[in-house]
Amino acid sequence: MDEARGELSAARARLAQARALVAGREESAARVVAITVRRDEAWLWYRDGQYDTAIARLTELLDAVAPDEHALMGLVRNALGVVSYGRGDYETAALHYRRALAAKEAVGDEAGAASACNNLGILAQKQGDVRGAVSWYQRAQRSFVKRGDRAGLARAYNNLGALYGELGAYDKAAKYLEESIRIRSRAGHGGVALGYANLGEVRLKQGRLSEARAHLEKAIGLCREGRGPGYLLPDAWRMLAELHLQLDDAAAAAEAAGEALTLARDSGDRPREGVALRVLGEACDLAGESAAAGLQIDEAIEVLEALEQPLELGRAYAARARHLERLGDAAAATAQARADALLAAVRDA
Repeated sequence: MDEARGELSAARARLAQARALVAGREESAARVVAITVRRDEAWLWYRDGQYDTAIARLTELLDAVAPDEHALMGLVRNALGVVSYGRGDYETAALHYRRALAAKEAVGDEAGAASACNNLGILAQKQGDVRGAVSWYQRAQRSFVKRGDRAGLARAYNNLGALYGELGAYDKAAKYLEESIRIRSRAGHGGVALGYANLGEVRLKQGRLSEARAHLEKAIGLCREGRGPGYLLPDAWRMLAELHLQLDDAAAAAEAAGEALTLARDSGDRPREGVALRVLGEACDLAGESAAAGLQIDEAIEVLEALEQPLELGRAYAARARHLERLGDAAAATAQARADALLAAVRDA
């Protein structure tokens, strides 16, 4: 409950108390509690954006769980999937999510299975598989509705809102996101920051900049207060940088994009690093710093080429095309063709 509300210090204190209570006890119930506590402690490292530490703790824990301990196996696998996804290791994330789903289904854990489905939807969306994402999200949503799981439903609404935002169905996206925010706000859930950030991006794409700024600053404020996940900050700062680009404020855009880049690199978050580099390059271009712009955009493409992210890679190639066009370089047409092909593949998925 403390973690859900974003009260991470209180969560750590309670977990330490729980760990002490079961220390040295041999019975099976105590073992389940001990492993669950260790998983939750690793999860808090992830919430703080410390991916390497989280991966190390969870991998160590996975080795301690027997293959027939399906409930515990699913719990640890799902967490490993989430952290692997955050690092841009999508193949590993998919492996963990699918094994988590199988483990949860083996013991009839509908809540755990729905969580794995939701995460598989997020992964499919990031890889440009729109139909797959919708299918996984709807499967999770049906389970949440059936069980009256309002927290799970808010998570599904948030993800569907983000997906429809990427597809350009902005009004539909906003409705899902506003409902997610409403549910989570009433519950005092720390995940509400995600809804504000996603709604901010939707309003940004609609050109409703004052609303976008208010939502993004709300998300950043919640995260800074410890009432939102640390891994969200690179995204929120990057979106704020894109808002400044629309306002032709190169200095503010570069500052916000630089903050996003630093946060992403500090946590080892390669996908968000690549996106921040692209936006920083665009800020440099706006400032007339052509050499720096080219370097940042090229590095963004290099990072994103190594990941399965067609949408963001397409946006990076589009940024390269605009940059080269400003320079009068004929190679702009090639970059734009690559961007168009990547983005069309996502739209047609």
